[in-house]
Amino acid sequence: MVHKIILAAAFIAISFSAQAQKLNEKELIGSWHMVIDIDAAIKESQKDLNLFEKMIVGSVSGFVDQVLEMVDITIVFMPKGKAVLTVDGPEVQEKETTQLTWQHDPSGGIIIDDYESDQAQVDFDSIWRLEGDRLQSYEPDGTLEKHVYMIRKEK
Repeated sequence: MVHKIILAAAFIAISFSAQAQKLNEKELIGSWHMVIDIDAAIKESQKDLNLFEKMIVGSVSGFVDQVLEMVDITIVFMPKGKAVLTVDGPEVQEKETTQLTWQHDPSGGIIIDDYESDQAQVDFDSIWRLEGDRLQSYEPDGTLEKHVYMIRKEK
């Protein structure tokens, strides 16, 4: 009987320590730069492609990677679930700024609400969790999107 009680207590302790900690709003507030490493994601996904598919993907990936390197995507998180998305780059005549909202997710991360207007559609189908010094993207099923994350911008 004592063995079962100790086993149950250990299981409960492990369950509580394994749960994700809720992202503290104070840790989130501020300016974050979005990083999308297309080149690494494509190299990883090319493993199962035939030669012709690899050639097509390779020619497109270089172009997309160059475009993303020139574009600065920034999200400024503010208190009470508010955020501002800014997209800037050499081909952008005027910085595009969009108001967003975010909320806590039961898993301990945050969800950024989608945005749609006549000019743009931004889908954030991810759960963002603070891991060290970066906001890491996860798919809703919990799968890590290791090539999509945000890093805090210098103040």
